[in-house]
Amino acid sequence: MVLLAMIGFAIGFSGDQLTTVLILGGIVLAGAIFLGQPRFYNIFLQKVTSFGPLKRFQDSSEMIEDTLAKTLSPRPMVFASAVSIPGWFMECIELWLLLSILSGAGFPSLEIASLTLLLSATFIHSTASVIGALVFTPGGLVGYEVTAGILIPALVAVSAGIAAAAVILIRFVTLWFSVIIGFVALGVITRKRQTKKPDSTPSRENS
Repeated sequence: MVLLAMIGFAIGFSGDQLTTVLILGGIVLAGAIFLGQPRFYNIFLQKVTSFGPLKRFQDSSEMIEDTLAKTLSPRPMVFASAVSIPGWFMECIELWLLLSILSGAGFPSLEIASLTLLLSATFIHSTASVIGALVFTPGGLVGYEVTAGILIPALVAVSAGIAAAAVILIRFVTLWFSVIIGFVALGVITRKRQTKKPDSTPSRENS
């Protein structure tokens, strides 16, 4: 997401927007570097597992830290990025489509104005997603919505109402739709397990 945000920033913005985008891009990059430090996870995990319901994971904190450190090492990070960038970019295209239609520009095309909007949408969605991750809420709730709600009218020059509609729709198709599918799948799996549960009553042989 950081790479997508930087690509959108580097190609798509200039002029009066440059200072704003530089500041936001710096925040995104700093957040990515911060999250990539194993020491952060050491301190963070010790804090969050020292009280409340998460205390039961205290014995597993070292294993979690080791897993995160291995995941964030160069080779796995490069491979994961190569796989995830196209997937995340699909969400940026979804926001591009929404902003094109809601702003009255029509269906996206290969014209310069439309491609510029794609770069803006890429930066907005990627930056909001990273900042949403930094607030450590499920699915980046609040962090994504606030960031995207500020960036869309500032960088795309649409009204606050259109920006709010775009945020609601993009979150539905990228977050809540997946949550709904997950709950449906969980219900189907649970029902199948209950149906296949063996009878606990011991069978008796006919004498």
